Amino acid sequence: MTDKDRTTEIENSPGQISQKRRTLIKSAAVAAPVVLTLRSGAALANASSHQCIARNETEARNADPLLTPNEAQDDMWFRQTVSCKKLKKQNVPGFWVFQDPNNSDQWIHEDDPSRRFVKHPNPNKPKRMKEIDPDTGGLKPGGFKIKKDNETCEVLVLVYEENGEVKIGGYGKPGLMGPIPATDSCWGSFPTPIP
Repeated sequence: MTDKDRTTEIENSPGQISQKRRTLIKSAAVAAPVVLTLRSGAALANASSHQCIARNETEARNADPLLTPNEAQDDMWFRQTVSCKKLKKQNVPGFWVFQDPNNSDQWIHEDDPSRRFVKHPNPNKPKRMKEIDPDTGGLKPGGFKIKKDNETCEVLVLVYEENGEVKIGGYGKPGLMGPIPATDSCWGSFPTPIP
């Protein structure tokens, strides 16, 4: 056997052949073109916003809509500071109303956003409010006494997603469907919401 035959025999041993194949495959993997599908920034933000809103939906629909001055002010929901009043009527438990951020003349019931109130039209009754009739737009008979005035409360900001944008859909108690509150951490990750 010549030296050349001996060298060929060593180079072609099973371990050497296997090593040569690994080197060849690694080289091919580095040189091969790579095709990746990347989401656009808008699509990624949309997916992230949707996931962030949907993740806490059940808990969000049960969140306290209005934190009054005597309640703890530190929870996980994004809130807006608003003016609020406590109203009372004979034989009716007291409740809070907050000033509508979109209409400063109207005040919204803490647990029922369909119930809205305005200052009493009679200037001689500055400590009274009237409820707006949702069917007629007029004022309901009777009125409510203002028990606490000029207070500061924290109201839930309700959001929804439309075409990849997060929009403000209202304030206060969320319904069974529609806009819901967002956590502080979700709110910070959204692009600027559009009212």
